[in-house]
Amino acid sequence: MKKLMIFGVFVLAIATLVLPGCGTYSVTVDYDLSLEKMVEAGNYDSVDLGICCPYHDNVFQWEIIEGNPADCRGQEEVQLELIHFEYLSAEAVLKKLDEMGYRPATIAELCAFGAKYPDEQKEFLIFALGSVFQDPQNPSIDHRVAALRSHDNEVTNKSHRLLHLHWVTWVGPAWHSACRFLAVPK
Repeated sequence: MKKLMIFGVFVLAIATLVLPGCGTYSVTVDYDLSLEKMVEAGNYDSVDLGICCPYHDNVFQWEIIEGNPADCRGQEEVQLELIHFEYLSAEAVLKKLDEMGYRPATIAELCAFGAKYPDEQKEFLIFALGSVFQDPQNPSIDHRVAALRSHDNEVTNKSHRLLHLHWVTWVGPAWHSACRFLAVPK
């Protein structure tokens, strides 16, 4: 009995590291919307100005070098999954997703997910590795990906929903146990 319990804990530990973690989520992605409108639909309490900033012409704008929503047209029903990997580099996460039959979600899919399932980001840090942003002034060094997260305000006792750009470590371990990767079955 004790061996069976230990084996069960071991299998559970392995499953948490590499299997889809939180179920399937269905969203409609409207690629005809501008990125600004996609972000607006999410009703975030705070948005990284580097993602889109229609009212601030003098704000530094990051360039989308992969997964630009402007490259797609129309509406599409997309099935998404939150997948958990711990202590892997972004490059290793992308490889594992591919091996499991998934591709990383784009910022358009992340925005649709955040708009339809606003409470999920209160549980996890959710990353969309399918859209990569770069600093146009320093393109070879600084890359970022969009992420949903929350921040608890102790004064108002309210959780604030955030859409931000997260610096990416492509080769070294960077993700902790609260991270989830939004993915799309191929």
